[in-house]
Amino acid sequence: MSIALPLTVPVADTLSEALLGCSCFFLQLASRGLYPDEGVHRRVGRRLMIKNLIRPLEPGERVAATGNAF
Repeated sequence: MSIALPLTVPVADTLSEALLGCSCFFLQLASRGLYPDEGVHRRVGRRLMIKNLIRPLEPGERVAATGNAF
């Protein structure tokens, strides 16, 4: 795999945001009547911390295999 694709996506996103004022993903949502910058979910999204959702493993507990190659 060449390095062209990993470079093309950020460049295209940056250009679209500079020219349009928002990302293409935001425009797709707005065309469906969804506005992520409005509403209660914005406050929740800003307050939600991933570290508060993670719990330590209990003694003897193992991580479940998910099949991901990561």
